[in-house]
Amino acid sequence: MNFRRIGELHWLAKAGIAVLALFLVLAVCSMFSVNLFSLFTPLVVFFLIMIIILVLLVDFGRRWLQVQEKLAAGKTADTNGIEREIQSLRQSVESMETKLDNIERILEKVSE
Repeated sequence: MNFRRIGELHWLAKAGIAVLALFLVLAVCSMFSVNLFSLFTPLVVFFLIMIIILVLLVDFGRRWLQVQEKLAAGKTADTNGIEREIQSLRQSVESMETKLDNIERILEKVSE
């Protein structure tokens, strides 16, 4: 079974699967002569609580991933900006070195 496909299902389909699982558990209980009335209410409450927790965890995970994505994009933008600044500083240093070389040549000619 491909769990990636289950993750892509609509939330209503997931709820339907949960209800089918509940009916399966109830069917197994009826086969073993378990008192369904004493088991049904806690079982339904348990499934509802688990579904609510699952939905909250998925939502929390989705929001956390969005925040991490934004932080990564911001770091990339900052890195690109810093690289551009370093490149401009290198160009400035190179132009200053060229000017200093010219000044040294002029001073050597004057001293001769």
